[in-house]
Amino acid sequence: QFRQLRELVGHAVANVPFYRGHLKRASIFALGGVTPASFGRWPILTRADLRSAADALIAVRPAPGHGPEYA
Repeated sequence: QFRQLRELVGHAVANVPFYRGHLKRASIFALGGVTPASFGRWPILTRADLRSAADALIAVRPAPGHGPEYA
């Protein structure tokens, strides 16, 4: 399961501006990346995050095979 989670997080960091900054500020990658040990230290996405960063939560490129691409 963590292999799939690593792929998902890799996509989010590469394509979703909010997560790129959010996980970097939490030092997830400096602490060894996506592991069972680091999972408990991940920051929670809050309602305030959703309100203040709505546009930054949209992927600039969807994951392969996940919905149509819009121009």
